[in-house]
Amino acid sequence: MSKILLSLTLIFLYGTLLGQRQFQNTIGHIQDERGNSYPIVKLKDGKWWLGANLQTSTLKATCYQNQKNNCSEYGYLYTFEAAQKSCSTFGRGWHLPSQQEWLDMLRKYGALRVTDSDVLGRRPYQELIKGGKSPFNVLLAGRQTFTKTFSQLGTAGFYWSSTEASNRQAWHFNFLGREKWMTLSRSMKTHSLSVRCVKTR
Repeated sequence: MSKILLSLTLIFLYGTLLGQRQFQNTIGHIQDERGNSYPIVKLKDGKWWLGANLQTSTLKATCYQNQKNNCSEYGYLYTFEAAQKSCSTFGRGWHLPSQQEWLDMLRKYGALRVTDSDVLGRRPYQELIKGGKSPFNVLLAGRQTFTKTFSQLGTAGFYWSSTEASNRQAWHFNFLGREKWMTLSRSMKTHSLSVRCVKTR
């Protein structure tokens, strides 16, 4: 067998095994009030998470650059208030994950030590990003600030937690595409970021 054929065979087998692993971790699907369907995935923390960015439209949710095709591909961007309300629409047990729930999950994927604004590291980024080994499929959907300025589509993803940092700020998790790295930081609650929901069973 030639080296090229052997390499192609190994690549195919790896892709097949990766796809099977992700399929096995998919519990089922759930629909929002608008009829959008989301995979439910079981991650290493044992909890059920949405395997796609939230796409439910509300008064305080927006598409990147106000273009609907961006919502279809990346999901909506939500203010902190809208994020908390949107997850609860899936029914009993579904909610916006707290900072601690995010951290518990991320440590299962190799996150480093965490203080107020510490780094979480490269490994959880590689595992959780779309195309990684987990079925979580994080997207780099960018954000909108309270000044209505959009930035970082395709280079960073920002995901709300339900944990407040102050009366005006809340904690969120950052997937940084250029650095291939994760960090934890805080933003104004009026910023619009991506959302994943988690279920308490």
